[in-house]
Amino acid sequence: MSAIFLFLVLFILLFFPLVTYALFWYEAGNSPYRFQIQQESDGKMAAWILKGLFSSFWSQILVILLFPFGIFRPLWKTGAEENSTFPPVVLIHGLYHNASAWFLFRFRLRRAGLKRIHVISYSSWRHSFREIEEQLVLRLMEIGAIEKDDPVLLVGHSLGGLLAKAYAGRKGGFPGPAVKGLITLGTPFRGSKMAAFALGKLARSLSSGSDLIKELEA
Repeated sequence: MSAIFLFLVLFILLFFPLVTYALFWYEAGNSPYRFQIQQESDGKMAAWILKGLFSSFWSQILVILLFPFGIFRPLWKTGAEENSTFPPVVLIHGLYHNASAWFLFRFRLRRAGLKRIHVISYSSWRHSFREIEEQLVLRLMEIGAIEKDDPVLLVGHSLGGLLAKAYAGRKGGFPGPAVKGLITLGTPFRGSKMAAFALGKLARSLSSGSDLIKELEA
């Protein structure tokens, strides 16, 4: 029994990093960024791939270990900081994840002096993109009340970047704090080819050329 359990653990820890990293290279290899990757690797693509695979392996372990902490919302609440020279930072995670995606990131931001950090979490299974966008607006209104409507810096990973862009691109007259800046990490602005194989309607709506992607590009 213990041998089977150990096999399953190793399978999960090794299989998922391999799959996620393979998907990354599939996307990168079919994007305009492939030439940039080749240049930055300085002809050492094999070493780059091995280094990235090692990083993906440890990242996957951290994701699995930290994911349960994202369920406990009190852990991610932040009060207003007096006399802070930095703007409030709002972190928005990507597809299938939760607030725990920003565990180490938030720690590093606080070490850098950014104390007003807010993490927004949402479900990737029960809602459409537009429904999550509405939830984002409500959550940002709450953050605006805490931060006395100071303009916020939005940071979004993957799907979170699309949500942040949608909020930042709204015209005047909408509720919620103004946006001081927008940073996106690994965001599929042109959609994702792998979305066609993803689980859930939300994920599949992110496929290249989908109605949602066209709306967001407009």
